[in-house]
This record gives sequence, C-alpha cells and structure tokens, in this order.
Amino acid sequence: MIFKRVLTGWTFTRMVYTAVGLYIVVQAISDREWAFLPLGLYFASMGVFAFGCAGGYCGVPAKSVPDAENGQVTFEELNQQ
Repeated sequence: MIFKRVLTGWTFTRMVYTAVGLYIVVQAISDREWAFLPLGLYFASMGVFAFGCAGGYCGVPAKSVPDAENGQVTFEELNQQ
C-alpha cells in the first residue's frame, strides 16, 4: 500500500516539494545547522509520501459550500438592535 503511494501519482508539486526538502536537508547537514534538518525532512516526506499540500489536499472543493450550487446565493437580512 505504501509503495503504491510512493511510486504512483507523481505531480510537479510533489517533485518540487521533494527537491526543496532534500536541498534543505543537504544544506542543513553541510552547514551543520541542525535546526533546519526537521524542516527539510518534513518537506521531503510531504513530497515522497504525498500528504498535505504535495498530495493536493490544500484546496477546498466547491461542493462543500452549501449555497454555491447552480450559481444562486441566498442572503438573510440582519436586524440591528
């Protein structure tokens, strides 16, 4: 199951996340800036395992908005007291 997720569904976004994450990891190790190592590992793992924004889960689908169907929007009048 996990191998299928790693090996399939590669998009440009996943490649960018993986490349940037690996770049941060390499730079953190070469400069001995250990605080940046978890950051690089996080971005690289997002790309490799396709979770978070690298997996395409950042957008909100339009169907989740209840009043946006068929282009009709309903408004309610609020009374000020």
